[in-house]
Amino acid sequence: MKAPTIESATSLDEFQTVQGMAARHPDKVSVSTLRWQLRFRSESGLDKHVLRVGRRLLIHERGYIHWLTHQNRA
Repeated sequence: MKAPTIESATSLDEFQTVQGMAARHPDKVSVSTLRWQLRFRSESGLDKHVLRVGRRLLIHERGYIHWLTHQNRA
């Protein structure tokens, strides 16, 4: 299965802010975890699922979930 990326997005509703993503999945990720992951997004490959709008980073939710579930498969 091909990973969903920001290029495959059809609506801005597919994107979440750091706070929005943590609020939607409070038992899975925290704001601090997301910020740490985003800090190293270029090295980890997460950058394919992140859109920068000004100073704000928007996370493609389906892409992030795909990225996260494939982190431990290496």
